Amino acid sequence: MSTLRVPLRLTIGLAGATVVAIGALATRMALTGTPRYGFLSWNLFLAWLPYLAAVAATLVAGTGRRGVLPLGTLWLLFWPNAPYIVTDVVHLRRPGVTVTWVEVTLIALFAATGLALGLASLVLMQRVVAVRYGSTAGVALVALALPLGAIGIYLGRVHRFNSWDVLADPFALMRTVAFDLSGPFSMPVMAALITAMTCGLAVAYALAWRVGQASDARISSRGPESRSRRRR
Repeated sequence: MSTLRVPLRLTIGLAGATVVAIGALATRMALTGTPRYGFLSWNLFLAWLPYLAAVAATLVAGTGRRGVLPLGTLWLLFWPNAPYIVTDVVHLRRPGVTVTWVEVTLIALFAATGLALGLASLVLMQRVVAVRYGSTAGVALVALALPLGAIGIYLGRVHRFNSWDVLADPFALMRTVAFDLSGPFSMPVMAALITAMTCGLAVAYALAWRVGQASDARISSRGPESRSRRRR
């Protein structure tokens, strides 16, 4: 791919999905009078950060200016937040409380939107890196981002770390990782969870990439025809 462009339709679709999810959450809060699941809105906000960073990197790379590296670093720092929302399904497990289809649908809306934001941002960043540094570098980025994303999800869900703890509290983060790596029971659990999440992200990304390629091919095939119609 020789040119870079921001997928406007996709961005509008993701914004629309966000509005629907937030609206559903607000409706539930108004009807029940409780702020339960309010954390979903914050998690979805964090999921938008890597997508916005990827969009910014796409715009900068498209002009040939510098700034892709810091934007890429910012993207990688917040990238795990997007697929992390999928793990919010754990909040459906409440002892003695029957989970309703409304709650399942609500979390599914947020999880699907967050995952879509993450996958879309990864597709954009792969294209940016491929155009700037070659297709091999783009593939290497994906190969690095998938397990790092899984590690970030693990640290966030199991140990409650945030993305900014990489800078704000790096020593606590390293101590926790070292403890899990040295523990006879924690090590196998950590390895199994990270491997499973990496595989899941890889499958989801492969599907997202194919969809993106098909969309590009469809747009390219319609380009000349559209231009000829305008000339007529």
